[in-house]
Amino acid sequence: MSDILESLSGMEKENYYQRLTQGIVCISKLIDQIQVQIINRKDEDAYLTFLSPEEIIYNTESYQHHFSLPSSSYKEKQILLDDIRHDYLHTKIDKNISKFFIPGYFYFLRRSILLFSDDQSANKYKYKFLDVSPYGNNIENEDFLVLKSSSNENDNILLKIDNFDIKSRSFLLNFSNGCENIHGENHDMNAIDNDNSIIEKKPHSTPKDVLKDVIEKKSPIVYYQNINPGKYYFEMLGKFFYQAFLAGIGNEDNLQPVFSNILDSILSSITQDKCQEIEFKLPKLTQKKKKQKDLVDLIGRLLKLYILLSKSPLKNSFYNDFEARKHDESLNDDKSIFNTLNSEIDELKTAIAEFISSKQHRITVKKQDIDLVDPSMENEEVKKRLNLTNPDYLQELGELCRDLFNTIDINEIYRESIIHNPKITKLWKAPIAELSHRKLCNW
Repeated sequence: MSDILESLSGMEKENYYQRLTQGIVCISKLIDQIQVQIINRKDEDAYLTFLSPEEIIYNTESYQHHFSLPSSSYKEKQILLDDIRHDYLHTKIDKNISKFFIPGYFYFLRRSILLFSDDQSANKYKYKFLDVSPYGNNIENEDFLVLKSSSNENDNILLKIDNFDIKSRSFLLNFSNGCENIHGENHDMNAIDNDNSIIEKKPHSTPKDVLKDVIEKKSPIVYYQNINPGKYYFEMLGKFFYQAFLAGIGNEDNLQPVFSNILDSILSSITQDKCQEIEFKLPKLTQKKKKQKDLVDLIGRLLKLYILLSKSPLKNSFYNDFEARKHDESLNDDKSIFNTLNSEIDELKTAIAEFISSKQHRITVKKQDIDLVDPSMENEEVKKRLNLTNPDYLQELGELCRDLFNTIDINEIYRESIIHNPKITKLWKAPIAELSHRKLCNW
């Protein structure tokens, strides 16, 4: 898939119609395969699959071309938890900083942290990170702490964070078997009698005793951010989506908008329930000529879909919709949990067809025509499938895209959507005030 994305992002601006049609087919096929191969698996042998584009293969040998995803990185959640407890996980994740298709938080998945007793009778603790992360120092429920044994990694203790309070920056710890119970009662480890006990049972030594000793000695503890598979898949889809449609157009030569990191910082600095109040909306973009307006509207739609794919904390993100549908007992069809995303992709396909069409030149491209396009096709074959036989119109369309892309600024659109969002400005005033002083671009 890396070759396809590189080809799409590297296309000439004059051939943006080709990039749009091949890009939407590529993303549609990828979403279908993620849903079939990962989301809808009933045998629970695909808990987490890392989606490296180099390992996603586009199969053109069969009649219906499709993507083949890599095998599961973790077939079961228990295996992932075992790797966290043994402090192996960070060694198994690709953190090559030169690679774009790695979520930014993966670089800070494992950190060193100090704990302080806040109210031991209530099992409450405060914390301090020993490094600096651009994603801030907030933690979330279901993140992990690992108390490492100095002699045997099998004696490491895995603790799960519960009831994090961002105001007091404190949380509770789950002293039950972290590999089995997420929000169960707190149990003395010596009372657990099963094969999955986190540490070897020792007389008069419990996880609470060990933790108390660690706190008194002010010893660093290993912190792991929890990897939510659903959030990960949608974030990766967002990265693929941006490369397919938006990377390299206008003044944007980065692999993702600079302001994407700013929005990440905003969302990571506020509580999850406050994030749930924020809906992402684009500012109104205006152009005088209709065809220019159609293209600007299309770019705006693409940017909004990218945000809703990659920023899961937002109220109207596709991940939150996916989670709501997944737990809706009235939806008994697995495919229905992707309905909102699939509907948006379908509407985008229609918008692309309408943009390429021209009443003046009597050219009509239908959604069904786009379905005949394949990501592996050359330009001439794409034109044939779309019935684009008028060279004068193709030149006119190409010049329109080139001229607009020479002036458009993706980061400016992104910035405007942030500083004019009342929910965001209310929750994150200081950084927004600084951003507001930057020069605006005239549309």
